[in-house]
Amino acid sequence: MRALGLALAAGLAACATPVQRGVQVARPPSAREVAGPAEDPTADLTGFLDAAERGDFEEVHARLAAPLRQRYSVERLKADFEAEPLSKERLARARRAMQRTPWIIEGQVARLPLGEGRLLRAVREAGGWKIATLEE
Repeated sequence: MRALGLALAAGLAACATPVQRGVQVARPPSAREVAGPAEDPTADLTGFLDAAERGDFEEVHARLAAPLRQRYSVERLKADFEAEPLSKERLARARRAMQRTPWIIEGQVARLPLGEGRLLRAVREAGGWKIATLEE
């Protein structure tokens, strides 16, 4: 009876403590850990952020979701980015969130909570994840 009680207690403790691949996890698993590298939007968002920070608006444009690519020319995208005083702050907020917050992936849409009720939204298209909104 005592052995059964100990086994039950050990089983409940195992359920309460997340274990992944034999290693205890103290934080929520990332999208890469849950869905695998092909499912994780992090590399695509990193490419978008890197391109925006270095001013490569051809690359930024290519990493936008199709409706935005159709609506914006590269020139207009660059002009809007340079005219918006909060652009660099938004990029920095997205980069910080990517380092501390797991993605929420539902089908073809991924959301990254940025804090203060804001979300970054990416959509899966041919060629990977594309940025649909930097903040919503």
